[in-house]
Amino acid sequence: MLGASDCGVLIDFDSAYVIESSGNTGRGKRTGTIPFMALELLADMHLNNNQPHLYRHDVESFIWTFAFVLLNETCHRVQSWLTSDPLISLAEKTAFLELPLQVTILLPFVKANFEAQWPLVIELLTWLEKVLHQRREYRGSDFYPEPNPEQIFKEVCAIIEKYLPEEQCP
Repeated sequence: MLGASDCGVLIDFDSAYVIESSGNTGRGKRTGTIPFMALELLADMHLNNNQPHLYRHDVESFIWTFAFVLLNETCHRVQSWLTSDPLISLAEKTAFLELPLQVTILLPFVKANFEAQWPLVIELLTWLEKVLHQRREYRGSDFYPEPNPEQIFKEVCAIIEKYLPEEQCP
């Protein structure tokens, strides 16, 4: 959503719920903003497998949001994510990850003044593609070693810290 000053405003009222006097929320369905949801959760919305929401899903959502924010409205590859249909969003984002993730291909679509952050987004997307590829290798098996949230955090922070000026790193 854009505010009056043409700045982005992040709202999350789609996650709000009313608590009944009994304390029951009546919730049971997945919540989230479809264009930015993790691919596994988008697939789960269609399959109704009740996939638990995990830390890695939030990290993936952050990466999708970061890429979306940096790319402008003329990039049809990203505009196609804006749908209320989880299967379409899943297909479009999967196709996006299958693009050769090179800095120069989508650079013309990066918003002015954000070009310096684009290599960071590319590296995060590359990391995400690697993680998703590892998960696909286990598809059909009964066991997938779920990544430790602390390890995910360390890996993502290490990527981000490479792009921060030294004076901003703790």
